[in-house]
Amino acid sequence: MESIRLLLPVLLAAALLAAGCDDDHHEPAAPAPPPAPAGGETVAPADPAEDEEPSVRPERDESRGPSSTDTGDNDPNLVVCIGDSLTAGIHCEGASYPDRLAGMCGKKVVNLGVGGVTSAYGRSHVSEALERRPGYVCILYGSNDPGHGIGASETGANIRAIIDACKAASCVPIVGTPPPTVSPHRDNNEELAAIAAEIRSAAKAKGAGLVDIHAAFSADPGKYLNPDDGLHFSAAGGDLVAKKFDSRL
Repeated sequence: MESIRLLLPVLLAAALLAAGCDDDHHEPAAPAPPPAPAGGETVAPADPAEDEEPSVRPERDESRGPSSTDTGDNDPNLVVCIGDSLTAGIHCEGASYPDRLAGMCGKKVVNLGVGGVTSAYGRSHVSEALERRPGYVCILYGSNDPGHGIGASETGANIRAIIDACKAASCVPIVGTPPPTVSPHRDNNEELAAIAAEIRSAAKAKGAGLVDIHAAFSADPGKYLNPDDGLHFSAAGGDLVAKKFDSRL
């Protein structure tokens, strides 16, 4: 009995020591959640992936309708000019406006102007320009239409048809209005003003580029027209027309 009484303190101490070792291996308590923001709403933890820029961005959708400067598979560095003697350069002072344009735009310019023709001729021969697959077609008809009995509305219809043909071939049409005339040439200014209005309307309706030569020359037509005939371009007129077409390329 005496020996048992002496062992009791030793056994009790061993038991207490074992209990202390078990407490050291307990998992630490989880940290308290952060206090909720004012108003009682809870905020979900931010997803780091949402704040990072994606390493690869999706490609921009390029599927859209053709714009006014789409040239399709045509040569964007080729310009074809069609029209009457104002384009051909007949009776113009110095170089034709297409030749002047070639020196400005840095593109190849082909001059298919034919003296004495009308917008009806242009409508029936536009395919000759389009078969070259140009990116741009500069169109200047109407000066001869009054002398051939072609009224303003018919000129407008012809220009609309030329624009449509160009767009169908993915060529960008740029349409000019005919200039007014001065003496000694026949005076068709009333008819030419009506034709210019029809061409402006056609360009707007069809979404074609417009070079308003009639308006540009009207303030001082004598400055821009050859004084020998009052119809064809002077050197200053040819330069101005070339610059205006160049601004639309």
